[in-house]
Amino acid sequence: MPGAENFERYGIEENWGTGIVVRAPGGGPEMYLRFYEWNLFGAVRAGLETQADRNQSFTTTCDREAGTATVEYPDDGVTLDLTAGDGAVEMALSVTNRTERDWSPLAAIVPCLNPGRDGGPPKTETLAGLEQSRTCYVGADGLEPLADREVHWLAEYGDAIDERRPADGYPWEHKWPRGEDAVEPLLVRESPDGEWATGVAWADGLGAQAHNPWNCMHLSARVGPLSPGETRTVRGAIYLLAGGAETVLERYRREF
Repeated sequence: MPGAENFERYGIEENWGTGIVVRAPGGGPEMYLRFYEWNLFGAVRAGLETQADRNQSFTTTCDREAGTATVEYPDDGVTLDLTAGDGAVEMALSVTNRTERDWSPLAAIVPCLNPGRDGGPPKTETLAGLEQSRTCYVGADGLEPLADREVHWLAEYGDAIDERRPADGYPWEHKWPRGEDAVEPLLVRESPDGEWATGVAWADGLGAQAHNPWNCMHLSARVGPLSPGETRTVRGAIYLLAGGAETVLERYRREF
């Protein structure tokens, strides 16, 4: 576990009730994690897409000295542990199936990494992706721009997603049209000057999507399949690094 010195170099704090603020060392930019926002394919709640609303019971704790934070939704069996590391915030998402049904292999939880907003413009405008050309997913040929609001499913799950598609389409298709497949569970955004980049990664993800009203970055963590009473933990990371998008991709590939 990192000590206070390491924590001061890469900060995490509780912010705006349901979220965590992640702060780069040396006065660099910050990003905000709202956890969690959506469920897909029957995770937690029955249905293809369900919203994790703010009325749910949750607790957020943050230990500045230890450099750790925890966001827990006890009624839903969802816990996110964060640890301030060297150049990244490490995440461990633990999900317990507290329902009486088996969860699909596609069951996923969608957190929201965003530049922050409090009734006005983004708090961290340099990483807001306002021009919608600086957010990238990982395609077959490397980093590819994620334009508009399309969703890029991980290629290994594409067939299963196609097989489950209802005759009238998925309920999210009007807002998240399908794009080309992704090949790695990483979503990256760099500042217009290329001096900073942020990213979110999971060891097992389902799809990448971005450019929602809060200039969000959504990388879904795959938590299925889960039988009733079973728990699964998925490792992840949030990056805020000096340099461009390739800097985050290289770091991610070393760690995952």
